[in-house]
Amino acid sequence: MKKRIVSMFLAVAMVFATLTVTTPLIDETEATQQEVLFGHIRDELQITIFDALEVLKYLVGMDGIVKNTERGLAASLITEQSKVAGEPSIFDVLEILKFLVGMPGILDTANLPRIVDIGAIENLIARGTVEVIQDEFGNYRVIDGAFIALPVESEEEAAAALNASAGLFKNNFRADSQNITVQSVDTGGQDESHFYRYSSTVNDIPVLGSEIILTTNKNGIVRGMFSSYNDQLNSVNTYPTITSEQAADFALSAYVASPEVAENLDAVAAEYSLNRATLETEFLSSLETEGELMVYADDVGITPALVWAVSINTAFEGGTLAEIIDGPVGDSSIVDLDSQDDEPSQQPTEFPGVPFVSATSYIYANGYSAGEVLTQVSNILGWTSVNARANDLLNNSRIFRVQHDSDTNKFRFRDAVRNVETYKPTYSGSVFNRQANLPGELVQSVSLFGERVSKAAVSAHANTADAFDFYRTVLGRNSYDNRGKKVVSSIELPSVLWNQRINAFWWPGGQQFGYVNNGKYESAKDVVGHEFTHAVINYVVGNGDNVYLGSPNYRDGEGGALNEAYADIMGSFVEGKTDAGRWSMGEDMPGTPMRDMSNRRHYREFGNNNACCHTNSGIFSHAAFLMMTDSRTSGIAPNTWARVFYRSLYRLTVGATFLDARGAVVAAAKAQGFNSTQQTAIKQAFDDVGIVETESIRIVLRWGEQPWDLDSHLTGPAVGGNGRFHTWYSNRNYFASSDSLRRGLPAADLDYDDTSSWGPEVTTIRTLTPGDYHFYIHDYTNLSSSSSTAMANSGANVSIFIGSSRVAMQTFEISTSSEGTLWHVFTLNIDSDGIPTVTPVNAYSYHSDPGSIGGGATPVLAFNSLGDVSKSR
Repeated sequence: MKKRIVSMFLAVAMVFATLTVTTPLIDETEATQQEVLFGHIRDELQITIFDALEVLKYLVGMDGIVKNTERGLAASLITEQSKVAGEPSIFDVLEILKFLVGMPGILDTANLPRIVDIGAIENLIARGTVEVIQDEFGNYRVIDGAFIALPVESEEEAAAALNASAGLFKNNFRADSQNITVQSVDTGGQDESHFYRYSSTVNDIPVLGSEIILTTNKNGIVRGMFSSYNDQLNSVNTYPTITSEQAADFALSAYVASPEVAENLDAVAAEYSLNRATLETEFLSSLETEGELMVYADDVGITPALVWAVSINTAFEGGTLAEIIDGPVGDSSIVDLDSQDDEPSQQPTEFPGVPFVSATSYIYANGYSAGEVLTQVSNILGWTSVNARANDLLNNSRIFRVQHDSDTNKFRFRDAVRNVETYKPTYSGSVFNRQANLPGELVQSVSLFGERVSKAAVSAHANTADAFDFYRTVLGRNSYDNRGKKVVSSIELPSVLWNQRINAFWWPGGQQFGYVNNGKYESAKDVVGHEFTHAVINYVVGNGDNVYLGSPNYRDGEGGALNEAYADIMGSFVEGKTDAGRWSMGEDMPGTPMRDMSNRRHYREFGNNNACCHTNSGIFSHAAFLMMTDSRTSGIAPNTWARVFYRSLYRLTVGATFLDARGAVVAAAKAQGFNSTQQTAIKQAFDDVGIVETESIRIVLRWGEQPWDLDSHLTGPAVGGNGRFHTWYSNRNYFASSDSLRRGLPAADLDYDDTSSWGPEVTTIRTLTPGDYHFYIHDYTNLSSSSSTAMANSGANVSIFIGSSRVAMQTFEISTSSEGTLWHVFTLNIDSDGIPTVTPVNAYSYHSDPGSIGGGATPVLAFNSLGDVSKSR
């Protein structure tokens, strides 16, 4: 029997190693996964590879040497064998094995909760099972690690897991499987393979900005959660009081009145001596609109609102953009064309033509603000600058794929292997009111006797093919939508006065890329990779159309800056340089590089009136520079970094913040096998640029089975010096102002009140107001006693943490020789710099009135989220 148990341990050792051992992909090591796994078993248990193989064969009844070490295979075999033979479950034995070899349990679900609330998460933090990031409202934005026992291998099971975690989301949260989509990546045996994205709806109306993502591994074990869920959705009135047509009129009026458009109309009218009103009328006649009812919930600090999302686009002749772009492929023969001399460019005459427009206006659909513009955003995600202009391209010889038409002996810029096409625009309308029709006509050239080829077309075509290849070969992605969608680029677009700043762009509504003729941005491979990445992000974090990372507050929001930063980072990977040019964006174009990731941008600059998404992107991209140049990560290959950033995108919601992206990158690196030292380097890089959690202090109470109910009480200085506050089970949240109450932003709160033994109870100070705070524990079970030692024998302890750290700055244990029902645990002083100092008190007394503890101070704006001052069992 003893021999049988030893065999079981050895077999499970192999399975456990197969399930949990990951190796950092350092310098693209050629060591096989099998060798790594067996090496780990040998190091930990001092057994040979062949011993482990023979034990495994015996246990699962397999003949021959086990050659397939894919994750989950051995586990499933042993689990089935256990069912037949009546052996202990795989999880039972894993717990013993972990104890023997000192391994942390990270994948087994035996000790994970099936119902998740704040208390459950606090316990998992204490065990080191998860890392979390909370925002200033107390919402869990990131839970990195296995936190629920329920398996998730379908949309229905994802909904069940989310509903079992409803205690984290408040306000009667309930997920519907119909609102869940699944994304998958080629994991290569390392990363999570599935991402279940829940998008909120209210009365079947889609919500913009409120999403939750569950990540799972191949075996359906939940490995994390990333959330921008807005818990105020139930308050939204979903009945519009204005029509879509009315909203479109309001949107158009606001659009032409916006400073950017109005100033350009003024400039064109003055330049060409035109009637301003006539010019505006003709401009409006070139636009088309379409409205969709949505709930705007992009900011968790703003009450969600019903809006009409009105898309405003230039009207094109010859059918819709989708029909033009996805037309017949034509001749499928493929040839190679060597670029020759430059072809004279057919530049359009610079008359005030119809500008290319794609924007979305969000119009309040009801309430006092009905008809007003909530926000407006351009849907052209581009590389913009007013500093650089160029007249010609680089003289690099490139080889690229085109199609040959034997009837005309012309070469078309269509790469049938990659489904990449390059166009030049066509024009319609009068000389005054000229309109560029996109994508235009396919670029063609004759190769006889060195017939000249457009260098712009060569650069755009070849660099786009390189970007396509990078995503396909390194990241396993088939085109920007991961379904082989045609990649369409238009070159030599006209630069009329009102959009001359747009030099290169990705246009979600038209599903195409564009390069303006005065920019020559297609010459820089990192710029083309930047735009290609915008399209990838549009499909990973968005709907492939006008919902994307950072929409709708793209210019001034953190999401827009993230979108630009990711595009820069991935563009540099596409370019593939290893010298200093790796960090500069567009350095191969004439003029000064547009951005430099090695140039530090401080977080405090965010929100500067002179800064926008392209400037603030430097905050995140500089963190990327710091982590990739840190000596602790010196052995990590660029392609591995590319996988980290690419896979972190799957963990972002459309309303993601810098802090969310921090958690996503750390989680993706961990899943790629980065060790603790390398993970620390990543976290330090984010710390250095100011992407850190909001400062807070977390106080956690735990105790034993008896008494049933111990309560946490915190008193402290009110924000603004207006008295003191008191948080306890009857007044769980303290808000500093009516505005913070409206936004649901507490200055201090009792996050979780446990009434059935053990704890934890969690109290958080979210606004570190200078002054003295006092923390008490009250024995509610023995409320009326004057001679109780129950609390003394409860094993109660109180730990103080900074932020979401699981390492306590200080812990207090109750004295077993004490008596009483009130324990004054400590005093906390926060100085003017926000530095906390803890002074032990450890005073015990009897107290029967919970509301008067600590003086009973409760400012007017303290708020009881339970609505009940009583407790019941």
